[in-house]
Amino acid sequence: RLVDKGLAVPMGSEPVRYEPLPAKEFIRLHKARFKHLLDKVGDRLESLSQRPGAEVLWHIYGYENLLEKVREIIAMAAGELLISLWTPQIEDLYGDLTAARARGITVVIMQMGEDPSRCPQWPVGQVYRHLMVPTVYERHGSELLLSVDGSYGLMMNQAGGGGWEGFWTSNPAIVRVITNYVRHDIYLAKIIDRLPELIRSIYGKDLELLLNVQEDKAILPGAGGPERREKGQAKGESTLDWRW
Repeated sequence: RLVDKGLAVPMGSEPVRYEPLPAKEFIRLHKARFKHLLDKVGDRLESLSQRPGAEVLWHIYGYENLLEKVREIIAMAAGELLISLWTPQIEDLYGDLTAARARGITVVIMQMGEDPSRCPQWPVGQVYRHLMVPTVYERHGSELLLSVDGSYGLMMNQAGGGGWEGFWTSNPAIVRVITNYVRHDIYLAKIIDRLPELIRSIYGKDLELLLNVQEDKAILPGAGGPERREKGQAKGESTLDWRW
């Protein structure tokens, strides 16, 4: 059976002895066979009339598996790439982001954390830096979001400090949510970068009043503490009367 499979060669006749196929030749032979088989399957699949694939969430587990999918989606980009990620993931994906930029893709990055030390030509593309306050680590630690051409989206994180998990999708509604999530982070980063002292004077050193979504509070000029905007105000009226 090994001879029939090309894995051994008969030597002599009385008695017959068998010499195994050398390891390098075994690998070369099977690479060629599998490539030929996959090429035939690929040609056949291309010729079939296929229905559009279902737009579902494909769950992925494990850091390396997720990064492999991120790289694949980045390589698929034809026009624009939006990504929000932390420093360790920047260093792992630096080559892929650089390659995308080199082939003319618009690369827009929301950077979480410090500048990467292992990326000699950082930044790549347009980079915005997230304001690093204590709550950022709690709410967004290890989070990565990716949107490509408004067609593909991916989100991953390290759940509870344990294993990595995430998903990717081509569902237009979910891709739009991911895209808008990153874009709104960028909007806020641009505002804070332009008006850091004003924003902190309104919402506190760590933006604690801005993050309070249960109430609309702000530090009023001359006030010793936060004040709340009252409900039911007449249109156009505001207790937060800012002038500068």
